[in-house]
Amino acid sequence: MTKSHTLEEVAKQLGVSRERIRQIEVAALKKCNRWCRRHDYNLKDLLPGAEFEEGPADEYKTTTWENW
Repeated sequence: MTKSHTLEEVAKQLGVSRERIRQIEVAALKKCNRWCRRHDYNLKDLLPGAEFEEGPADEYKTTTWENW
């Protein structure tokens, strides 16, 4: 099983801010979500084990990545 990491841990390892990691995560999820809509997939089906909080306009924020 993989270990979950906080935004702070990832930011420290990559030498960037926690906010920048959050921005990258949001941008990546938006791109994945657009691809899923174009190809008739559900983002939740594409990323099993990830839990999301849904926001406005189908924007997603991950809450856990337990199975990654």
